[in-house]
Amino acid sequence: MRSSLFLGLSGLSALLAGCIVVEDVRRIEGPSCQDYAVESLNLSVRDEQGAELCDAKVVARDGAFERELLSELGPGLCGWGGLLERPGTYELTVSKPGFETAVRRNVVVGMTADRCHVEPTRVDVTLRRAACPPVFVESFQIDVRDAFGRPLCDASVVARDGRSEQTLRASKGPDGACFWSGSDGRPGTYQVTVSMPGFETVVVPEVVVELAENQCTVRPAEIDVRLEPATVACTEEIVETLAVDIRDERGAEVCDARVVASSGGLDIELVPSPVGGGDCYWSGLPERPGLYTVTVSKPGYLTRKVGPFEASLDALGCHVVPVPVNVTIQPDIVVPPLEP
Repeated sequence: MRSSLFLGLSGLSALLAGCIVVEDVRRIEGPSCQDYAVESLNLSVRDEQGAELCDAKVVARDGAFERELLSELGPGLCGWGGLLERPGTYELTVSKPGFETAVRRNVVVGMTADRCHVEPTRVDVTLRRAACPPVFVESFQIDVRDAFGRPLCDASVVARDGRSEQTLRASKGPDGACFWSGSDGRPGTYQVTVSMPGFETVVVPEVVVELAENQCTVRPAEIDVRLEPATVACTEEIVETLAVDIRDERGAEVCDARVVASSGGLDIELVPSPVGGGDCYWSGLPERPGLYTVTVSKPGYLTRKVGPFEASLDALGCHVVPVPVNVTIQPDIVVPPLEP
């Protein structure tokens, strides 16, 4: 029945494609032969647990003859066709990514007693999973930033899949960005929650992590999250975390120094803006509670590193409480030794 169904489907496919398929049919026609074609192989491919592998690749060889079999007999049917009415002694090669290739030799297909059709040969193939390389791939690659596109490396990122809950870890990426990676490198459907004091919590449902083609590692799910400032009882004011004041040895304010705030492996360079009277305002670290060290450098002056400074949110959890950072830099003067 499956062979007849396949013949009908194959004929329909050929007509739709505008092609004529010529099969090497070796049966001997006689007055008592029925007018239908029979598949030479009745092939089943399964994994070690008995699940059908309908997308395996099957190649049949008989001497100089070689053909890749069709991997589907019809909607809802799992099997391989494309070898109509062809007796012979075959070598079958069955392969699928993530599995060890199986070879079946000396598969003999003969004729029926009346020489009208081939006698289909049943072949059952079990594919074993290939040994996976000692490579670990994270399940997630998550980028968390604020509404201005600045990285939020101290956010909390948690992944849940119904069986477990894991807090992901942040690592520094290019351009100061931080990426959260983690879970135990297994596929599944996760819910990812991203939170940070002073920001609205973001929940990303139905994050699907799939197996890669090698069936060993996963294909990481890439997620970009933008956190908006919390709106409950909060104003729209944006507060800088560090109130920086840089002065030279004479007490004059310095606005052309390089100021870098560092926290947890993340370096953020602050930007000065003139406010009049030779004074300036340093920005670039808005609403970011945390523990910071500050490095101040300028050509002709000794580099200063100060801190740590701990910044926290106000009582409402709306804005950061600015931390004063007052730094005096000294000239880099080399005093020659006194003559004896």
